[in-house]
Parts: sequence; structure tokens; C-alpha cells
Amino acid sequence: DSLNGWIDEEMYVNTCLGSLYYELGEIEKAETYFAIVINNKEKLYDKTVICNAYYYLGLVKLKQNKIEEAESNVEKGYSVASEANITTSKKDFSELFHKIYEQKGECSRSLTWFKAFIALKDSANNLDQIKRFANAEYNIKISQFNITQAKKDANAALEQQRKESELNRQRILSYTISIGFIIM
Repeated sequence: DSLNGWIDEEMYVNTCLGSLYYELGEIEKAETYFAIVINNKEKLYDKTVICNAYYYLGLVKLKQNKIEEAESNVEKGYSVASEANITTSKKDFSELFHKIYEQKGECSRSLTWFKAFIALKDSANNLDQIKRFANAEYNIKISQFNITQAKKDANAALEQQRKESELNRQRILSYTISIGFIIM
């Protein structure tokens, strides 16, 4: 299991390097790093790394005007994203499908994927909002719990102090009465 974690980290680094080279315009170097990830995909636990590699390979092939290879990589990546239910990756692949079919002149398919992209984009944004609200609600509940606990602790300390004060008052009264009897 720790070996898988190591492989995931190594492949994540390869994906980062590939995306960096892609952004720098060094397409062949980028392609090399993404190919390393794809060649090790069976060993990977983190499906997001695989999706990112397929996504960038799709971009690389699109940039190289190798439309069929771009489409093949996007199909494979979309399949991984669908199986793992990775909404953000599905959104990214939908946008890439839209661009591929637009470039191929298949307007109907391009429009279908553009609509899917918009729907997934809204869904991904909604998921992010739900996570933020849930996190905020959790933090509020924790704060309320802490405040309630602090009040209970303060009341308990106050009650303890009141009891000690009452006990001291009773002792003083008892001593006073005892001394009074002794003096008489």
C-alpha cells in the first residue's frame, strides 16, 4: 500500500512536470511525462492523476493537430473519470470533446459536449458550494459546542466556588458557636 502511495506521488510529479512543459510550449517533453503516467496507470490508486494525464495528452494531440489521437485520449480519460465519478475531470473532458468536435466540424456533437460541459461546470460549482457550506456549518456547530462547553465549565466552577464559600461560612459559624460555648 505504501508502494502505491509512492507510485501515485511519482506519477503526480510526472503529471505536474508534463503540464509545466505544456504551458511552456515544449509539447514533446510534456508528452513524454504524460506517457509515463499512462504507462503506469494500472499501478495508480489516484484516478485523478490518470485523468489529468489523459486530459493533457488530449490537449497535446489537439495542439499537434492529431485529432483522432486527441479524441482517443479524451475518451479514455472520460471513461476513467466516469468510473471514479470525478466531476471536475468529466467537466474538463467535456470541454475538450467540445473543442475536438468543433475542430472536426461536427457541430451537433460539439454542441452536445458543450451543453454537458456547462451542466458539469454548474454541478462542480454546486458541489464546491455545498462543501463550503457544510464546512462552515461544521465550524459553526463546533463553535457552538465549544461555547456551550465553556458555559458549562464556567457554571460548574461557579457552583464549586459557591459550595466552597457555603462550606467556609458553615465552618466559621460552627467555630463561632463552639467558641461561644467554651467562653460561657
